[in-house]
Amino acid sequence: MERNNNSSIYAAKDILNNSYICSSDNYFSVNPFELEVDESYYAAIYAEGKTEEWCMHTDKDGYITDVQVGGENAWYMLGHAFWDENFTKKILKILLKEYNLPETADLFWENIFVNNISEFKMKLRKYDSNAIYEFDTLDELRIFDKTYIENTRSKIMKCLAKKHNCSEGQIVNVAALKGSKNDAIGFEYQIGQEKYKYIY
Repeated sequence: MERNNNSSIYAAKDILNNSYICSSDNYFSVNPFELEVDESYYAAIYAEGKTEEWCMHTDKDGYITDVQVGGENAWYMLGHAFWDENFTKKILKILLKEYNLPETADLFWENIFVNNISEFKMKLRKYDSNAIYEFDTLDELRIFDKTYIENTRSKIMKCLAKKHNCSEGQIVNVAALKGSKNDAIGFEYQIGQEKYKYIY
């Protein structure tokens, strides 16, 4: 991957209109999708205490006025967003103008929103902490769903278990390996005290 998620938005630019924008590493325990949505919003979960997540501040009407990375006792970005027609037109106009700039490549679409926040109307929509989950690693998924401990549903993991003569559950601390262009080239993992690398 040479670009961040702004490239996914760019790829879908011709069909975006009153659309849900979702991340592939999110899991919804309750269906958040509705047949009709009145205006743009970003899903939020409340952090008790300190957090390093993207924390949102709103005005009295619930519209997002500021976003800061890191905060305390705050609502933070997690999950899906909904873009109404007006929001879509505005953010695509900015993205198309800035897409080929070198500094845009590594930006999330959220960065583009935050950098131009005064031009947008997007509400913060609050969800319970058990409604939306984010899994960045296999180990996090295993904590949530213990069936993945011994059955990862992965052909690669099954082959590694056979190679090392161990169970899938003994393969832990799985973390992605990135190449020079930030593309996924494999992953590292641990069995007992030994660490290994698997290259695609």
